[in-house]
Amino acid sequence: MILPFLSDDGNERFPSITHLFFDDHRARTEHHLQQRLKQHAPPMLDGGRAILWFCRWCQKPWYELGRTASFVRLSKSQLAQIAQQLGAEVHATPSFPVSMCPLCAALQLGGMPRIEEYPNGQGYQFAWDGIQSPHARFFCLLYASHNSSLQASLREACSLPSDIPPYPILESRR
Repeated sequence: MILPFLSDDGNERFPSITHLFFDDHRARTEHHLQQRLKQHAPPMLDGGRAILWFCRWCQKPWYELGRTASFVRLSKSQLAQIAQQLGAEVHATPSFPVSMCPLCAALQLGGMPRIEEYPNGQGYQFAWDGIQSPHARFFCLLYASHNSSLQASLREACSLPSDIPPYPILESRR
């Protein structure tokens, strides 16, 4: 087998070979995410990422800092500092990835919707927490389990790490 050389002048036929760690799924996913978001989007220690978003409702940028903190109504100096840290272009805020800010979600939807993907593409969690009542909540699990019973799959899905705390199984309604 003849392998192509790795210099710049012959890789147009083999573009994936030029990237370091091209066979590493995590590195490839990180690279594609950064290309799509047009910013570094570093992962946070508590989970989630640091991302600058653009809200189409209020037409303003907002900052998500991991799974637990969000900052809306940023000043120009705050936006410039955060954009510099994330490698985003501050003059092109409408080109930031689009997501409804927490303030608009609370006003327009009456609560906070959240979506999270399970590791290895096993499924998703959807949640909506109402702001009027602490008991108003929608929670849905979509989890792929091919070899387990329904009860074992539900127990496994609820035990995986997540920023959306599931209700105890006994308190949930079908």
